[in-house]
Amino acid sequence: MADFSTSEIRNAIGKHFDYSLDFEFQDVVENIVSRTLDNREEGEEDLNEAMMSAIDAGLIYTKDQWTVVERYCTPQEANFMEAI
Repeated sequence: MADFSTSEIRNAIGKHFDYSLDFEFQDVVENIVSRTLDNREEGEEDLNEAMMSAIDAGLIYTKDQWTVVERYCTPQEANFMEAI
């Protein structure tokens, strides 16, 4: 698997979210993507499993969890599992 620089990851995240996200959310997403890439075994086919593992390991702080929820939910419908 190719190594990706921080700037390549940040550019991909920005492009995915149409360059309209806040930096706090971008930092959380970058952390998860970096963990996924670092922990994924060479040749592993199941990227979803690697991503879920990275989410479980990376979103351990309440502040980061709320950052994700705020991006995808209104306060009335805040549901962490749906946001993931």
